[in-house]
Amino acid sequence: MDPLELFEARKSIRSYTRTAPSREDLEKMVKAACLAPTGKNRQNWHIVYTENREFITKAAALILEKSERLTVQLKDERQKESLQRITPFTVFFRDAPALIFFFHGEYSVTGAEALRQTGAQDESKALLQAAPGIQGAAAAMENFLLCAAMLGYGTCWMTAPLFAARELEALIGLDMEGFRLMALSPLGRPDPEVKTLRPARKPAGEMVTVIP
Repeated sequence: MDPLELFEARKSIRSYTRTAPSREDLEKMVKAACLAPTGKNRQNWHIVYTENREFITKAAALILEKSERLTVQLKDERQKESLQRITPFTVFFRDAPALIFFFHGEYSVTGAEALRQTGAQDESKALLQAAPGIQGAAAAMENFLLCAAMLGYGTCWMTAPLFAARELEALIGLDMEGFRLMALSPLGRPDPEVKTLRPARKPAGEMVTVIP
């Protein structure tokens, strides 16, 4: 198999059938996530999975309620319009048969602390902006989504709903200290009646610099 076929299989799917993944397939996706690299092998991530319709509907309602509250409070009209424009794209997961929440855990960045203690505050901040701890959790999520695609399921990496992260975390009630919501994704078979096009990608040559 051409290795690129694995990556080409994944698209951001926003329309689903009602077929939830089998437990066997779900286990394969989680095992794929477990193979992801993480800094210091901390494996500082966790997945919360649900097919509970009432729960999924409640999650969407919390996002819409938070968007409405923010819209009322915002004074910047452009920001208000921007929030209203993205809001419909924060809850399409409610039509999927399953929903996944990806959490990242605490991670101590050794180099950042060394820089801070030696007075290199700007360098320490720059290193933390690279989010080394979240990178591992993101790698696990990517593995999960790629495995899902190879098994014929659709997903969509979603961070737009994170303006309601605190409300969603409270709803989920994950009892793991230091873990915060990083992203979520619907999961299910893509609706065959809806054609999903891949957005244009930049040419590969623009994305790499080779030092001779």
